[in-house]
Amino acid sequence: MTIGAVGERGIGVGSTNRASWLSVILVADDAAPAWVSILSLVVSAVALLVSTGWALYTWRRTGEVLSVRGDLRPRLFQSARRRPVRAGQVFQVLTITARNRGRTPVQVYRLWLASKDTKKRSSFQCEERSATLPVTIEARNRVYWFVSPQTLGVLTKQHGNPLVVRPLIEWGPDHWKRGRILRIRVAEEHLPGQAPRFKSTLSYFDLKCVLKGE
Repeated sequence: MTIGAVGERGIGVGSTNRASWLSVILVADDAAPAWVSILSLVVSAVALLVSTGWALYTWRRTGEVLSVRGDLRPRLFQSARRRPVRAGQVFQVLTITARNRGRTPVQVYRLWLASKDTKKRSSFQCEERSATLPVTIEARNRVYWFVSPQTLGVLTKQHGNPLVVRPLIEWGPDHWKRGRILRIRVAEEHLPGQAPRFKSTLSYFDLKCVLKGE
């Protein structure tokens, strides 16, 4: 049995992406066992799969790879190893993150909180330190928007309480990206038209003494 040469060449996706693949060809003579031919076919198939997978990976990472998500916690309490909190009551602020995993910048023009089918969309006012729209997200970077519980309370007029919405961004003509659904329970004190409640520290016995002038 003789082992053939190892050939290497580049395959391109589009005009800018190239991936290298390595194929090993085992050339068997008539006296070689049958398993050698089978092995050569398996090795060639694996090499082809690896090269195709690499080409697809580099192609996907060439342009804009945009994602958006909401988290019911501020950035301080978020962790890359833990999933975002998407249901419950907002802890301080709702954080909306847009991330560009691609190799080229992308510009985001508009942001909404929308219904499940995205047909009902609500614009809102963001808190300080939020990205100003339109905003350019550089390659391998992200931006944030922060929404207060009071603002979410206003949105209950259109979407009800709890809010069942998803973040939605526009990043080009007919280019939309939506995040996963959020189920936000807005506290009563953050609902519109609710006056702040007075919380007395006096007990019932102390209040009787005050009324009697003692």
